[in-house]
Amino acid sequence: MTAIRHGGELSRIQVRYPEAPKPWLDLSTGLNPRPWPWQDNVSPNDIMAATTYLPNQNGFNFCHDAWTGYLKTGTPDEWTLAAGSQAVINLLPNLFPDYGVCLPDPTYGEHVRVWQKAGRPVSRIDATELFQRPFPARQVLIVTNPNNPDGHLFDPDDLIALAARLRDQDSFLIVDEAFCDVLPEQSLAGRTLPSNIVLLRSLGKFFGLAGLRIGMFRAAGALREEMRDMLGPWQVNGPALLIAGHALRDESWIVQTRQRLKQDGDRLRDILSQAGLQISGSTDLFCLTRSEEAAEIAETLARNGIYVRSFVEDDQYLRFGLPATNDQFLRLESALDTCS
Repeated sequence: MTAIRHGGELSRIQVRYPEAPKPWLDLSTGLNPRPWPWQDNVSPNDIMAATTYLPNQNGFNFCHDAWTGYLKTGTPDEWTLAAGSQAVINLLPNLFPDYGVCLPDPTYGEHVRVWQKAGRPVSRIDATELFQRPFPARQVLIVTNPNNPDGHLFDPDDLIALAARLRDQDSFLIVDEAFCDVLPEQSLAGRTLPSNIVLLRSLGKFFGLAGLRIGMFRAAGALREEMRDMLGPWQVNGPALLIAGHALRDESWIVQTRQRLKQDGDRLRDILSQAGLQISGSTDLFCLTRSEEAAEIAETLARNGIYVRSFVEDDQYLRFGLPATNDQFLRLESALDTCS
């Protein structure tokens, strides 16, 4: 099966446009472009130690306690660390071998890919149908909240009610909250949840540390134990545990970053709207636009050394991540002026 093309593949674009001005401005991901400054906050000696020993229980506890405290969850024992939420997404077809699967469209492409790779039919529905239509028994419903790539929000109370209804049909609700750090009020993490909800969290987006490959999931009872068993020991490397544990405790940085991302998200939306692009949805980390000239716009931006996310499935859409600095915002604005 063909791999999904994600954002962040800058080297591929650089080969296609060797004459583009440098440095490139990579806006193809939904990552915070100003990551948590771990070099200033974690001792080099501690990093060295974390790279030379197997991850131990103290390291896992340090990170786990920080994350569950950050999420304000009342059930920390239900949460488990993993090597990014993608590692958990890959498990899902094996966890539910005899279940149907249904997802809103559009959604994060890997949710579709892993089930199709396992030879399982995937039902796609409009997001507006999720809470209205009946579902057959033994289904897995997968929701990304906020949704990627369009930023659609699902009401947390509606999700809990949906899960309660599904539980009577021996069905499960998977909620991927990879982008929920910018909207903590949308998260289910601090709620009392039905046992058939699985929550996925990611450090990489909000903290801008995607290379650490660390995430967390919430599951209850026998399902949680089965997932832990499938992941095996040492699922997360020592440096990731250490850095994440410190980052999640940096309350002032977290508050300031949410405020900055809100301002920068508003600025990005204004720039794109003024350039004549239709805003189809957004979060404070990315903005999805629609235009009949999307392919030409992406081409022009690339020739100006700016990489944005395009979609093979629908070539009228582009997703823009956040510039990191005022100069980068001005560079994007100037390049968009040449597209009109």
